[in-house]
Order: sequence, then C-alpha cells, then structure tokens
Amino acid sequence: MMRFLKPNELVQQVYNDGIVELNEKVPSLDEYETPIPGQYTYALQLKSWWRTLGITSQEDLNAKAIEKTLTKKIGVPGNQEVSSRWRAFIGTREFEIFRAYYNYKKDETEISLVEVDK
Repeated sequence: MMRFLKPNELVQQVYNDGIVELNEKVPSLDEYETPIPGQYTYALQLKSWWRTLGITSQEDLNAKAIEKTLTKKIGVPGNQEVSSRWRAFIGTREFEIFRAYYNYKKDETEISLVEVDK
C-alpha cells in the first residue's frame, strides 16, 4: 500500500552527494607583509555536506550574458554566509562561486558554480 504525504507534512532533505570546502583566496605575503603578485593561498571558511540541485534556464541565461557557463548547482543546509569571492573545492575539482542564495522555504543555501580550468 502506498503512503501519501499529508498536507503540510515536512520531508527531510538529504545532503549526501559529497563534501564541499569553501575557501577564501588570500594573496601570499613576503617577509615584509607585501602581497606577492600572482601567488595565493586558500583559507578554509566552510566545510559542509551538499546535495545536487538543478540549474534553471534563467540562471543559465544570466551566466551566459557575462560569458560564463554554469557547471553545477549545489545546496548546503542552513543559512550560510557565502561570498562570491570564495572558491569551492569538491574532490579535486575547483569551482568559482557564481551566485549564492538562501532559500528560506527549504532552509538551505543554494550555490551556483562555474568550473575553473587549471
């Protein structure tokens, strides 16, 4: 027998597609605390489980307007402070954060990603 959801019954979201590390790109400094051009280190800001979300046609169109191609869209639980200046690392792949948005209905932060060519 099939069981249907009752009206207003909550369904728990599952974040089990992997772990994402969100890192801030910080310029490397020399012994005089002067930034070295072209050299960077990464400072960990957030490490969280994530789930895959679908890329909407509107988001794809917005990215293509500035000549970027969205690669992935993920959701992390809760209202996370995410900056578009950070980088996301999933496994060995590096991504630029295109857009971060808090979806209050699902209580998750949606992050649109563009893969960085190495």
